[in-house]
Amino acid sequence: MKKCKKCGAVQENDNTTCIDCGSVLGAPVNETEQSMLEEEISDRVESMSETTADFYISAKDKVIGIIAIALVIASIVMMVIIANALDRIDDVWKDKYQQSSLWFLGSAMFLAGAAIFFLAPKFLCWSYTRRIRYIANIERLEPSASYLFLYKIAKYIPFVAGCVLFAVALISIIPMI
Repeated sequence: MKKCKKCGAVQENDNTTCIDCGSVLGAPVNETEQSMLEEEISDRVESMSETTADFYISAKDKVIGIIAIALVIASIVMMVIIANALDRIDDVWKDKYQQSSLWFLGSAMFLAGAAIFFLAPKFLCWSYTRRIRYIANIERLEPSASYLFLYKIAKYIPFVAGCVLFAVALISIIPMI
């Protein structure tokens, strides 16, 4: 086993150049260093599997995400229907229709965010850590326990808010029908 002196990548003994950075590799490491490297690699693999388990998408999350997407589509359809109806209605109802359209828009925005929370948690973590890495110039950043805890609780907030806005929009439009 060889370790690149430039980038730290671990390579096979057959390699003469690093497959990551292209620099020339030295002699193989001794047995104690090799056992330490193997243990480090094993720890990394184990921590990666634990991190992946934190972002497991359960069947309940998939159902909620699909419901959120369906309500986003329903909100967009309702906004299109309202936009088409604005030409044919009295000025008395026009403001109420426009207000309902804004409720549907808010609903669509919250529910689209909720769909991302429920169906793409790894993407959210990746974008968050990417931003922190760029700002703080940190090489390797793992999600903290508080981030994971808040994520598991906070993902329901945009879903509930979107459902409430959708219900308010429907209730406000029913008397006009």
